[in-house]
Amino acid sequence: MNIGPYSFDEYIHLVKSFHGHVAPGMIIGGFMVDKALNNRPEGEFFDALCETASCLPDAVQLLTPCTVGNGWLRIVNVGRYAVTLYEKYGGKGVRVYLDAATLDPWPNIREWFLKLKPKKEQDSKALYEEIRKAGTDICRVQSVHIQPRFIGKHSKGSITICPLCGGSSENTRREASPSVPSAARPTPRKTARSVSAAATRTPIGMWPSSGTRGLRKVPRSRPWRWRTPSGAPLFTT
Repeated sequence: MNIGPYSFDEYIHLVKSFHGHVAPGMIIGGFMVDKALNNRPEGEFFDALCETASCLPDAVQLLTPCTVGNGWLRIVNVGRYAVTLYEKYGGKGVRVYLDAATLDPWPNIREWFLKLKPKKEQDSKALYEEIRKAGTDICRVQSVHIQPRFIGKHSKGSITICPLCGGSSENTRREASPSVPSAARPTPRKTARSVSAAATRTPIGMWPSSGTRGLRKVPRSRPWRWRTPSGAPLFTT
């Protein structure tokens, strides 16, 4: 059983040195990234988007050229254990996520993922063995298309010197891909009324699978779109 170009034991050794310790999320994340690599659309260049900031981004950085530092890995923390590898200039990609509906045969993974037991009460040895045996069987794949605002790259822009403290800062901006037209969108002004209304609004509906808290879908007459709590879509399917 391999994870990327490494054997299972080799990957565990790399996780120890890169992540600092062997975390269940890093092992499962390795299987997820491996599955995404094997199913990604054709194309030499791709970027990655993680929907969590825990463990999974490190698996991406360990197994792909995409890192936070080079700008090819973006983290949009909406609390979903999911990663998308997508064509850098067009946005067509494949999303892999840990599906809670598949965890009934794996009670230790289920207890860990759904936090049914405190960490100190979990059987770590049994958990790691279940992860090894489950492999990619607990992951699901879907074809998606990343929203244009995530396509392109950051430009450092100009450097601004603060007149008060003398510190410097970058005026970062995103350069859109030539193949995707960009449109200037005004930022709505937040008022106490609009914030209050957003806080009490009932979501239109939820995605059928579990673990979708904080994400909504748009009406059925429009394509499926995952949304962040602020309402901004990540991608369409």
